[in-house]
Amino acid sequence: MRSLSLLVRRSSRRVIGAALLLVTIGTAGVVAEETRKPMRRIYVPFEDLNVILEGDHRRVFLSDAQYSDLQERARRTAATAPPRPVVVAAAEYAGTVEEGRARVQGTIQLEVLADGVHAVPLALSGVAVQSATLDGNAASLAKTASGVTLFLEGTGRHLLTLDVHIPLLTSSARQSMHFRLPTPPATTFALTVPGNVEVKSGASVVQRTFDQAAVATTFDLAMPDAPVDLGMSLNNRLVREEIVVASRAVYAAEITESYQRLHATFSQEVLHGAAEQFRFAIPDGFDISDVSSPQLAQWQIETQGDQQVLVVSLRNPETATVLINIEATRYQ
Repeated sequence: MRSLSLLVRRSSRRVIGAALLLVTIGTAGVVAEETRKPMRRIYVPFEDLNVILEGDHRRVFLSDAQYSDLQERARRTAATAPPRPVVVAAAEYAGTVEEGRARVQGTIQLEVLADGVHAVPLALSGVAVQSATLDGNAASLAKTASGVTLFLEGTGRHLLTLDVHIPLLTSSARQSMHFRLPTPPATTFALTVPGNVEVKSGASVVQRTFDQAAVATTFDLAMPDAPVDLGMSLNNRLVREEIVVASRAVYAAEITESYQRLHATFSQEVLHGAAEQFRFAIPDGFDISDVSSPQLAQWQIETQGDQQVLVVSLRNPETATVLINIEATRYQ
């Protein structure tokens, strides 16, 4: 936009001089452009001003005082404008896994640094918003192609409270949730899950607590600022109740004068559920010398009454066939 600053001197009876016309070329309101470019002064007779003013509709006629005032106001605005009008400062979430879903309550702190109405995009996906309040009142939310937008105004701190539901997908091996929430650097996420479970993927576990009385596990999670596919093991009680395994075995015996050695290969076919542990009765007088399996995590010997039991634990719950090789020895 071109701006004109005009200084006109008149006598009490008639115009006694030429009008001083100050023409500046630049972008309106951008002080940096105006200060870098040289200023040109053109003297135009007052009676010929109509030719200039009517020749371009993008010109504005101002007095010299008005133009100076606009320059000063633009300079003050440019110096004090914050780099961002709104900052998402912190977030705190607490969730509970229920039947088929997880219910999450969150409190998000926003700092508004500039006057006016602001549209703040919120990283929300894979969730159903049940309620949203801003400073105790109903929040103004809009669904957009890229997500959800929050509208707010008024400088200072604001609190956005969200109540959302996240679908819980359960397979024979794990339970998972796919979602995204606003996650500034200062974010905490506490999730309580029924049963004695583990987080397998999607987030880092800061702390894990198992409540024996409530039979529930609470996780303090470090969430990434990205879509999350949170994978967890199944409730161990459900795994025990629903598992069905077909077991097949091949034995080979080695007998010498000093010892008897038994080699056994078990094919454990998981027909239903997810198997995370297998238990084998040990024949009397035999000691387990070796256990191997591609999915093996550890093995140990337990005593149940008068019977010794071999407990084979896997790294992850398995839904397919598991091969386990066991070697037991009894000395003469």
